[in-house]
Amino acid sequence: MDREEFRKDVKLAVSGDKQAFSRLYALVYEELYRTAFYSLRNEHDAADTVSDTVLDAYNSIGKLRSEEAFRSWIFKIL
Repeated sequence: MDREEFRKDVKLAVSGDKQAFSRLYALVYEELYRTAFYSLRNEHDAADTVSDTVLDAYNSIGKLRSEEAFRSWIFKIL
């Protein structure tokens, strides 16, 4: 996905588009999981933490102020 497509998906996700949010989630899942696993050292806990993060992000994506901030924003939730 190029930068423009990414920004478009963030805008769509902020406006409530579930498919756009799913595409964004697919882009960051592995990195979220690796970060959680590195901290927690437990596969189950890392997976649970990522699930909680994605749910929190989905529920609060309307608060995202900038398309460029999506990646750092979701990692702060993690």
